[in-house]
Amino acid sequence: MSFNLLHVLLGLSIPLVACAQAAAYPITDSGVAFPDPNFFMNTVAWLDNSRVVFNGEPTVNERGLYVWDTNTKTLTKHTKLEQQTTLCVQEGLLSYRRSGEIITWKPDEVEREQPLPKQFWMNPFSCRYYDSPPSWVVKGRATTPLLEEHGYLDWGPLPSTSPSDDSHLTLHRPGTADGVHLRIRRQGLTSRISYEPSRKLYLIPSERYRNPATGVVQDVGGSWPQGKALPVWWLSPQGTITESLIPYHPFMAAESRGFLGVKTGIFAWSHAVSGGGPGDSGGYVIRGDRVQKLIAGLLHSIAISPDGCRVAFVHDPYDGASLKDRRDRITVKAVDLCQGGNRE
Repeated sequence: MSFNLLHVLLGLSIPLVACAQAAAYPITDSGVAFPDPNFFMNTVAWLDNSRVVFNGEPTVNERGLYVWDTNTKTLTKHTKLEQQTTLCVQEGLLSYRRSGEIITWKPDEVEREQPLPKQFWMNPFSCRYYDSPPSWVVKGRATTPLLEEHGYLDWGPLPSTSPSDDSHLTLHRPGTADGVHLRIRRQGLTSRISYEPSRKLYLIPSERYRNPATGVVQDVGGSWPQGKALPVWWLSPQGTITESLIPYHPFMAAESRGFLGVKTGIFAWSHAVSGGGPGDSGGYVIRGDRVQKLIAGLLHSIAISPDGCRVAFVHDPYDGASLKDRRDRITVKAVDLCQGGNRE
């Protein structure tokens, strides 16, 4: 598919403000309201270790795709964008879908466009689109693509055909006939895995509690059992698995929670709201057996910088005000986990 030139970067610059937080890690606020609180998925991405691209609407009728430089605290409008869209960045190349086209763009270059196939597959780690089934699409199997050079994970039969299956995960690497059988089983794990490029490791979190003595996976309705450590697993491209145990914290009571690998440990988010207020919801950094809360509220569309140091996210304070009244305070923020914090 051929590429066509589209248009050049627009030159709107807007000063931004810093957001003071009680957390020891520096948190910066773009000051830009998020256009649609009902659509958060993959609407924030890092172009490099300092610039964030996201859907924003700083003023009425200014909805668009913006580039936020977290170092200089400036914002540049890249292009007008009427609807929310999925953003993906790999090695500084942004891709997103718009009006039946795949748009790709690098800073200081023009956008390029190509038709979006009627049927397509997209690897969320590499941002690569396919118009025919890639190697990780296997009939009757539940799979998760990794970076193309790393292969894919096979979770076993599709849950619809075998809901009680508890197969060991298998890593299928390119150019190898047999997969690497991993020592972790599919039941109780989540397929929402993340990749930490500075350490070249994938993070596979637990979703439901597995009794280490009996191996039985408990159906706890999404809430993690009080007092029980939560296991996560680090996977190398060679198939090495390392377990880390996260000490129990009340934020685990929420079914809606997640864990992402960062350079200094693990970044966690939770929607454990309480009584109309933020409760234990918010963003956390986990280093060893220390769990530290960074910010309260609801976090969405979380993205990790290529060096694993910074985390960007849509932040909703969820502080008791109605959605209408806090609408202008739902903004994109970023935290630097390689500066500040307790280094014990």
